Amino acid sequence: MSGKFRLFFSLLVLCAAVFFSAHAHALSINNVRFGDHPDKTRMVLEVSDISDFRVFMLDNPYRIVVDMPSFDWRAHNWKTDSGLTDTTPVQTIRYGDLKTNISRMVVDLKQAAVIQSAFFLPKHGDRPNRLVIDFQKSDAMTFNAEKEK
Repeated sequence: MSGKFRLFFSLLVLCAAVFFSAHAHALSINNVRFGDHPDKTRMVLEVSDISDFRVFMLDNPYRIVVDMPSFDWRAHNWKTDSGLTDTTPVQTIRYGDLKTNISRMVVDLKQAAVIQSAFFLPKHGDRPNRLVIDFQKSDAMTFNAEKEK
């Protein structure tokens, strides 16, 4: 091999190694499920790793926003397998890259809601890492008061 070809090949192998190692450790959302309770709706995101996150609410339309490090969306059957019912205030979920290294998941709601809590549960036995978000239906006035906090 010539020196230029060897250098090119070495750089190609190095780039491939960096690319594949970065993707091997990328955060992924593997499943989404909902549970209706008398006082709240619980959304559980099964994730590959515990990470930083930010959860907040927006209106027009009402939605819950979750920002996390860049993630791969693997919860492809969430609409049919997540436990959504007619009483669950969730309309749809959207997701995508917000900016470099940050992804956003948006939960569009049928009505106003307020977040009660958001926390991680670490992997335990057969249970994967989970981001849990509890929220409850509310009216516009309560929503606006909570959004300002």
